Amino acid sequence: MADLALTCKAAVAVVLLAAGGAKLADLGGFAATVRLFLPGATAPVIRRAVTVVVAVGEIAVGAASLSSPQAGWLNLVVLVLCTGFVLVSVVGYLRFPGRTCSCFGALSARAFNLAAIGRAVLITIMAALALAPV
Repeated sequence: MADLALTCKAAVAVVLLAAGGAKLADLGGFAATVRLFLPGATAPVIRRAVTVVVAVGEIAVGAASLSSPQAGWLNLVVLVLCTGFVLVSVVGYLRFPGRTCSCFGALSARAFNLAAIGRAVLITIMAALALAPV
């Protein structure tokens, strides 16, 4: 079971690093997606800050998870983050079907659809499997 947990932990961490890095490289594209989820009157500086915090946060959590495999508490943080991805995918599908999610910045043109929800659920399941003590 430890091997499965470590494999899932590493896979999710790499996905976080890739997604956060791609978002950081395409802040403008990702900002357009973030804008969908914020109230219309949100100040541009706040929208920009949320965009940067999400991208850098994914990188930080992915790097910490990958470099500290025994940090059990961090697995819970990753699971909460991944659960947030599922929520964003579901809300995006319900409110903005077909719009790009910018999950991987300009590297992907994937849209809010059922497949995106499925991918987010799969990543979350892997994060849950990583909760097993190693």
